[in-house]
Amino acid sequence: MTDPTPPPNPKVALYQKMFAVMSDVPFLPKNGFNEKQRYAYATDTDITITMRNLLLKHGLIFLPPQVEQCHHELSPSGKQMLVTAHVTIGIVDVDTGEGYSSTIVGQGADMGDKGIYKAITGAIKYWLLKTFMIPTGDDPEADQAPAPAQRQQQTKQPAQPNQNRSAPAPTTKQPTQRQQQPTNRQPNKQSRERGAYYAPEPSQYEYERQYRG
Repeated sequence: MTDPTPPPNPKVALYQKMFAVMSDVPFLPKNGFNEKQRYAYATDTDITITMRNLLLKHGLIFLPPQVEQCHHELSPSGKQMLVTAHVTIGIVDVDTGEGYSSTIVGQGADMGDKGIYKAITGAIKYWLLKTFMIPTGDDPEADQAPAPAQRQQQTKQPAQPNQNRSAPAPTTKQPTQRQQQPTNRQPNKQSRERGAYYAPEPSQYEYERQYRG
């Protein structure tokens, strides 16, 4: 009589079920949108419904979260209470009783008493997302500041002069009619020092010709 097949290792069986969940998990679109901070996110409802169906399908139970540590402080704006919670979350294999758990940090800010609930909800969301590698399109590195070279390129460049614009043609000042006509005026002796000019007196011949015919 041969011995019956020994039961599988409970931990191995648990990991095999977790592997099956990861194989079935779909891409979760970001159906939520934060109007105040202008970013999209995967909603808690979408994550909960998707993971609940997969855990039930593969015989896994989601354990209630346990808050290990909790810290309260005012937000940078001073208008809300910021809560930081260390939350332990786990799952159990219904066939073997083997469990898996880990601790994750969640934060939540609220003007009332809902900061702790937001922190726990955020911790559960990201525990499920990261434990089962659920893709949502998040890229935390996209929030980092650009590299120094990139910031230098983004600075405003000074305006360049228009090289195609032709320079205005130089203008030559034309002499006036008075400047073009030479003058026969000679300065007299008295006004030479003053720079004045006078018309010369007519000669005797011109005088007799004009008045004596």
